[in-house]
Amino acid sequence: MELYKKLYFTLFGKVEDALELMDEGKLIQARKTLLDALNDAEETYVTASEEPAESKMRKQ
Repeated sequence: MELYKKLYFTLFGKVEDALELMDEGKLIQARKTLLDALNDAEETYVTASEEPAESKMRKQ
């Protein structure tokens, strides 16, 4: 899967979860969900950026 799609679907799902938690009044859990999403997306992006060029070419 292309990186931007992976990041989008990951963040979209987590934001949706956080919004549901907010609706339930669980603001601390919602905040944690958003921070986890941010950290997961950053880790995914950094990891993908560190892959060797040869590996990236095979994925295309």
